[in-house]
Amino acid sequence: MVTTVTGKNQITLPADVVAELGLEKGVRLEWTVDKAHGHLIGKIQPSRGQLLVRLREIGRKTKRDGLDSAVELARWRAQEDQEREAHLK
Repeated sequence: MVTTVTGKNQITLPADVVAELGLEKGVRLEWTVDKAHGHLIGKIQPSRGQLLVRLREIGRKTKRDGLDSAVELARWRAQEDQEREAHLK
């Protein structure tokens, strides 16, 4: 699959990629560059609704386990960052 960058620095994702990933209008992608391998990596960002559900789950778990939800959220975000970095290596 090949796409072209337009004069406005835009690209069009092929329809089969959009369908396979279940992307819908308004989905946000976070882009990272792996210069060492010449890769552009797009990560689907959760919607606000999905984030809210995840935060509620963290809140329920931390409340049940007697943990600090702010600390747990920070730990969760750090884990995501580590996974992203590992993917780039």
